[in-house]
Amino acid sequence: LERTWGCSNSKDFPDDWWFEESVEQMLHDTPESCCNEIFGNPDCEITDECATDINNSCTAPVWHYDSENHLCTNHGNYPMMWELEEEKYLYQTHEECCEKNASWLQERHCNVHDFCIEWNEVVGRD
Repeated sequence: LERTWGCSNSKDFPDDWWFEESVEQMLHDTPESCCNEIFGNPDCEITDECATDINNSCTAPVWHYDSENHLCTNHGNYPMMWELEEEKYLYQTHEECCEKNASWLQERHCNVHDFCIEWNEVVGRD
């Protein structure tokens, strides 16, 4: 797992950044504002998550349990720290995800959201 130091618009950040004392310091409207505040330089490393190829998660889909929506999905939006314990949080198939997360399921059946099927329909890929 490679990390670079800079500013990003990623939704993957520590929950404590939402605390009142951290919001102004850690969350910014622009990358330049972030670079100035954190690094004292408007030209730090900037990662624009919106500009990345969202289809990357579909070339080798990784399934995980989405506790907000109570389902297994492959949308790729999960905490990066889960990659440190892949065997615990990430699965190769939706069946494996459902099996490993049966205790979390609200209903007797496992709901599945296959982001890659939707993505392929949107961009016209098979």
